[in-house]
Amino acid sequence: ILDPTGFIEQRYSGRQTVTNIRKGIEQLDKHSKALLAKKMPVLILIDISDVVIDFDRRIYMAGVEGMRTVSFKRGAIYGPLPAQILINTLALVADKQRKIRAFGKRSEAVKWLLGGSK
Repeated sequence: ILDPTGFIEQRYSGRQTVTNIRKGIEQLDKHSKALLAKKMPVLILIDISDVVIDFDRRIYMAGVEGMRTVSFKRGAIYGPLPAQILINTLALVADKQRKIRAFGKRSEAVKWLLGGSK
């Protein structure tokens, strides 16, 4: 979903699969390319508040792959503390820790996306 303020917004819930993650990444990539074609910054907001965290390396690596392949300026992901820790760890693995941040609240994530600091 392209938010009226200009960022791409996604929401995940429940148990995730590698297929699910890859479909989400495909959607992000499609919207990212459309914004880049219009010379607009690519800002991504993802809600993982209701995701069930599974310890599945394949799912994590699919997320890292997406972090590495989708072109974006900033990505903010929000959800509970265990999910934040996971996201920050995956951002380190993907070498995107300066472009991706995890937050507990949507309002904090949006503020950072739009130029505020954490």
